[in-house]
Amino acid sequence: MLLAACASSRQLSIGEARQFAERRYEAAPDEVYDATWLALEARGASVIDGDRLAGTMVVTQAVGATFDVDIAALGAEQRVVFTPREAVSSTDWAELLDDVNRRVRATIKVWHDLPEWKFDGRRNALSVPGYSLQPPAEWAWLDFDISRRRVNVQEKRARGVENLTLTLELERRRTRPSMVNTLQRAVTTMLAARVKVKFPSTLEADEDGTGSHGVWRVFNGGEARDVAWHGVEVPLGDTQVTVVMVCPLEKRARCDALWPQVFDSQVNR
Repeated sequence: MLLAACASSRQLSIGEARQFAERRYEAAPDEVYDATWLALEARGASVIDGDRLAGTMVVTQAVGATFDVDIAALGAEQRVVFTPREAVSSTDWAELLDDVNRRVRATIKVWHDLPEWKFDGRRNALSVPGYSLQPPAEWAWLDFDISRRRVNVQEKRARGVENLTLTLELERRRTRPSMVNTLQRAVTTMLAARVKVKFPSTLEADEDGTGSHGVWRVFNGGEARDVAWHGVEVPLGDTQVTVVMVCPLEKRARCDALWPQVFDSQVNR
């Protein structure tokens, strides 16, 4: 909360406003950066310039001053400082800082306690709170990672061979797309790669009402492989679900037929 000096409404100079605008969080730098960005967007503000590595943002509001945000490590904590570019009303400034602080702390708490995927065999449904999806019923293999926040469903109950793969991940919501990370993991699983797969530096995709779609040329141990893929990102408040389906290009027709069924099986609650 702002100090008592700001309790009654008055104009604060840039220097005065900055004195009261420091907050600290025990979380990773990228978490604090994303949580702050999302909190500002939730208020209707716009980040018009952001540098994740430098930990800086320039923020505009529909009503109110433009301001700068600076995020820097301070020991085990992240220090966040807001600096307006002009004098501000003490009450408006206090409301903004308190609301953003509340949102950031709540978001980080959610991210540190993400739920796990659960599978209901009777309904053939994978679910987390607020979301469920039905994988292809005839696929034979389902495998959770150790955190149970990522799950792979594969066509065949076999290891060490190429295997059509559907990957679902529950993760914290991010300010920039993260589908490429899920896609890389899914392709590595689908290829049963024993060495590090080399991926292209860009991801080109077609978009339609059932998500994103494309073909990637990757290199598995020096061998070029063309991979067809489908994907969708589903925001769930402070979290998001990313779903991708991948298959060798020669089996693209199989994935093309299955993806609309998987996409349509999604339920958001």
